[in-house]
Amino acid sequence: MGSAPAVPIEACRNLAGRLTGPCPVSAGILQSVADRWFSEFGGQDGDRLWLLFAQKADASGPAYEDPDCGFLIAAGLRTRVRLHPDAADDTMRLNNDWVSRSEPFHRLIRDALTAMRPILARTGYAAPSDRHGHFLFTLSEKEAAFYGRSLEAPLALLAAGGLVNGYYGRPLVLFPNDTAVTGGVDPQGRILPVDPDGLKAKLRAAFFSPLRRVVVPWPNLQEAVSVIEKLRISHPNRRLELQSADTVEALWNNRNVAARRPVTPAVRLIAGLKRNRSRIAWSAAAAGILLGIGLLLAPMLFRDRNPASIDVSGSVLVARSAGGRELWKHDFGVPLTRARYADPSSRVRILDADGDGRSEVLFGVYESEDPAGLSGSLFLFGPDGRVRLRLKTGRAMTFGAESYEDHYRVAFADAVDLDADGTKEIVSIAFHFPDFPCCVNLWSLSGEKLGEYWHSGQIEKAEYIDTDGDGVLELFLTGQNNEYRCAVLTVLKPARMNGASPQTPAGHYRAEGLETGGESAYIRFPKSVLSDLAHNRDSAVHAEDHEGRIRVGLANAAASTNGLQSHFIYYIFDHRLRLLDVDAGDCYARRVFELRGRPLTDAELSRPVLRFDGKGWSEIERIRTGSE
Repeated sequence: MGSAPAVPIEACRNLAGRLTGPCPVSAGILQSVADRWFSEFGGQDGDRLWLLFAQKADASGPAYEDPDCGFLIAAGLRTRVRLHPDAADDTMRLNNDWVSRSEPFHRLIRDALTAMRPILARTGYAAPSDRHGHFLFTLSEKEAAFYGRSLEAPLALLAAGGLVNGYYGRPLVLFPNDTAVTGGVDPQGRILPVDPDGLKAKLRAAFFSPLRRVVVPWPNLQEAVSVIEKLRISHPNRRLELQSADTVEALWNNRNVAARRPVTPAVRLIAGLKRNRSRIAWSAAAAGILLGIGLLLAPMLFRDRNPASIDVSGSVLVARSAGGRELWKHDFGVPLTRARYADPSSRVRILDADGDGRSEVLFGVYESEDPAGLSGSLFLFGPDGRVRLRLKTGRAMTFGAESYEDHYRVAFADAVDLDADGTKEIVSIAFHFPDFPCCVNLWSLSGEKLGEYWHSGQIEKAEYIDTDGDGVLELFLTGQNNEYRCAVLTVLKPARMNGASPQTPAGHYRAEGLETGGESAYIRFPKSVLSDLAHNRDSAVHAEDHEGRIRVGLANAAASTNGLQSHFIYYIFDHRLRLLDVDAGDCYARRVFELRGRPLTDAELSRPVLRFDGKGWSEIERIRTGSE
């Protein structure tokens, strides 16, 4: 999508000026044409949209592996907005020919605009939501025909943007020329999936084009990812970004698809003056009054607009300022369990993700059920509450001989600049419900998946330490392994975040089809004495870089106080992950004595710590003894 060439009104007028002397009749005609065009379209530049088509191959022809053909066609749009809200209907011309209201193309645009008009009202473009327009569509390929409902979503965006730009007399809605959208629209504004064969053909056409981004319906995302990944095998240097949307409102709010400038009081004033030329004096006076009021109210309107806390009430997420004032709401449509998102929560973060000085909200869905397809969903909300990203964590997997369905709960979410390039990456950890597979993902702020690592057992959290001084933070993942029934530490470089945890070959906990992950280190901690006595599994819950030493804290529910787990034992490593010391806490030693009646011994703290070297396990030699 992008700006089409401007109508040559000025060129027409300049030619008329040069012909005024030698040929006044021709000059008058040219001037009349320019004035007529300006009066209809206000001199407003048109918009251009790349349409993705899929054409079925001739059934009588030879059989190919991919018989469907996909191609792109540029569609231009010019809009004149009718000023009276009681206008009967929208009218349309296609390649300068009138389109009957009974034709499919007219019905397609009419139905799509019906879904878009309430969205225009909710997003600040109230006036265009009750205005009709005269739309002039032009196709670069005049023989092309409009078939299928997958054109509804892109043409709805284009027509809605035309209404806004035409009404306000300036390009408030801009469309990038490197993005294409496909999908139908139902009366409730949901984006409908497209035919799988047609989707494949369209994605192939987009992949071998200058496009940088394609937005597909949410239900088609996994299939689209599969198609692009297959194409990348033979064309590894081609990067075509995939995004998805489940509603036209989400599509409209996606800044990569429709970049929208705000409707400021000045914009409204100028547009009103153009529409009410006979009342210029009154409009000028009103503008002065509004400007004065705006200057007085500006400090009140723009203060304290940064999200500082969140709350969940039923199905609604509420963001509040530091002073407790409600800033925005988002209704998920289904009830969420409030206690799972209480602040502070590892699955909810309020942070400046893009470095613009304002806070975004990173929200991971953690529910036992799968309400409205929210399973495994991770949302990034902008400071104004708009959904900037919706990411899907986890997928259907097979471990051993057992299959696990696509039902995950986001347990951890964060955004951090891992590679010191000035742009943050999103880290997420999701647990399968109700079983053991755990998925760790790394995403870019544009929604591209940068890494995926699978672990047989829950990962508690991710922390970030640069152990080799190269400026890149490694991910230190702490948790437990279900097969070994012990606490573990996984260290991953962001660039090598793939595969699965090291498990027994052909065992129940081995991920089918995945190699052992590219861990810099995978460490198994010995079962503690408390774990043996209480029959309760240890878990690594914390890792930190403290004065050049890495301290990994283990916890056990049997050593908890008032239901709160404490770090009952610390394993201390240097930056090369050589074991330096083991430090037992008083809580741990006291609980051991309570359970068996005799104190903890040094030998019991010296049980072997194992490290995976890519082929097998070896004991980590302890290079220093004694307590910290």
